[in-house]
Amino acid sequence: LRITAIARNGEGAAMIANLAQDEYERIHDVRKGKKHDMAITFLEEQMNKSRKLGQAIDANTRDFKRQHNLAFIEDEKKDVADRKSQYQGAITLAQVEKLRIQSTLRQIIAIQGRVEQSTRTTKDNEHARTNDEMEKIKEYFEISAVETYGNVQALRQKLLDLETTRKAFEVKYLEKHPKMSANTRAVQELHRLLRLEVKTAIKDLTNRVSEMASQESEFTKAMDAVQRESQKLDDIETRINEMTREKEIHEKTHDIMLNRLNEVKVTRALPQEDDPLKRDSPAVTPTSPFEPDKSSIHRTGALIFLACFILIPMAFEFIDNRVKSPWDIEVFLGRDLIAGIPKISTIKEAERPLIVGNELDDGLMESFRSMFSRIQMNSTADGPKSILITSAIPSEGKSLLAANLAYSCANHGRRTILLDFDLRRPGLHKFCGVSNDKGLLTLINEIHGEHGTEPERNALTEIYPNLYVLPSGGKTRAATEMLARPDFDILLSNLKKLCDILIIDSPPVGLFPDSMAMARKVDEVLCVIRYGKVSRKVVKNLLAKVDETGANVLGVVLNDLPEKKTPGYYYAGYYGYGYFRYKYYNKYYGENEPQEHGKAKAG
Repeated sequence: LRITAIARNGEGAAMIANLAQDEYERIHDVRKGKKHDMAITFLEEQMNKSRKLGQAIDANTRDFKRQHNLAFIEDEKKDVADRKSQYQGAITLAQVEKLRIQSTLRQIIAIQGRVEQSTRTTKDNEHARTNDEMEKIKEYFEISAVETYGNVQALRQKLLDLETTRKAFEVKYLEKHPKMSANTRAVQELHRLLRLEVKTAIKDLTNRVSEMASQESEFTKAMDAVQRESQKLDDIETRINEMTREKEIHEKTHDIMLNRLNEVKVTRALPQEDDPLKRDSPAVTPTSPFEPDKSSIHRTGALIFLACFILIPMAFEFIDNRVKSPWDIEVFLGRDLIAGIPKISTIKEAERPLIVGNELDDGLMESFRSMFSRIQMNSTADGPKSILITSAIPSEGKSLLAANLAYSCANHGRRTILLDFDLRRPGLHKFCGVSNDKGLLTLINEIHGEHGTEPERNALTEIYPNLYVLPSGGKTRAATEMLARPDFDILLSNLKKLCDILIIDSPPVGLFPDSMAMARKVDEVLCVIRYGKVSRKVVKNLLAKVDETGANVLGVVLNDLPEKKTPGYYYAGYYGYGYFRYKYYNKYYGENEPQEHGKAKAG
């Protein structure tokens, strides 16, 4: 035990600690003696109770054994087991004998039936009936219980003699000869006597079955009585074992209390050397204050800094690795950030692809103008060029961006064609207000081999000055097969001859092979990513596959940026003159200046 005192100076703290030590030792000595006395008294009382309880257990055990007259329970159990075995053997013998007799009875009765049947079926021919009877009667002699019963042996011998005599008479006499008739009557008389013997034998066997059943019943009753006696012995043995275990537990508890009583007595008699406080360890006057602890404060501050600025950001980075910042695009993906399109919440969803075309929002129009300028700077293709607009997964805004980029290109004086290559889920015709009955699919089926640009020119629909749209012309899942046709390369080349920029809206590159196959045929690719929707690793792997096609990846457009994540530096520094910088300078120039500038440019 350690005593610490706090005071305004070191001497006062040492004095308080020494006084506390003295008072503690005094109280400790008093309490130590009282504790030992209380412990000895308690243990002695428990020992007396334990001794009486042990005597009561022994008395109960003796009375229980005397009550049930069980000096040696093992001998009783052995005697009961022997009787059970004897009764079980007797029951089994009775059952086996009963089954054997019953089987013999069934055989005898079956033979009786056959003999009677033979007598009825040959009734009109006495000679044949007599011969058949003799053959059937012989079956009785195959059963030992019948053969050895009463006069059956003598009747059997007499039947053999009559049969021998009959065979000799059959050679000499006809059926009606007196000797043959006498032989027949003798056989019939013998059959009558044999039937009487068989009936008597059946009756005796039936009585024997009843006797075996009675024996089985008696032995079963005796077996049940022995079983009950065995169960009673098991209950008695269980109770005796419980008393024995109770005695053993009590003896162990008594021994533990006795050892503890001796330990307490010895501890009280010996001097104590393990007191928490020693007289030879007085309080020492401190040389310096213990608080404030500057080293502890420094350690705590360093840990807080490490957690707030290193560990927690790293944890968030590990948990949420979706694309959300210019760093994700330019450092992790290694691509140029072409533009950042803010979240569009004030314009209806059906009108969003027409933001530039209908001049719905000046700030958003500036974002698309900035994107057009950045594309021009990153582009390496000369003359008419084709740009594929794709995304990693669905619902990232590629169709919206493709439509507004096409309007922006047209506003900059570029003859532009907007091609809907999303053949699985076309939608540009809805945004542009044109029919989808004819388009890319119908055109590719009409052309064959080299031809002029007239079919392609007729398939285009002008929806805005310098802007033409070629819808999908239906739906199909066989887009890759269409791309493999030579006619498609000719169609793509003719479309490029009719414009300065061919913008192609395609399905997500991460889901279908259409975009990857189309990337091999275009000049440049632009990838659209919605803020916080897809992981960086997925986008990086997909862009690497696009690079393998040989197309020039212009960069990435980060779409649907939330306003709370868009400070001025964040967008002005990376995106150039975009949405938020435009909003800032619009306050300086006034509301009319940008509108007049836009009209002059359009004119």
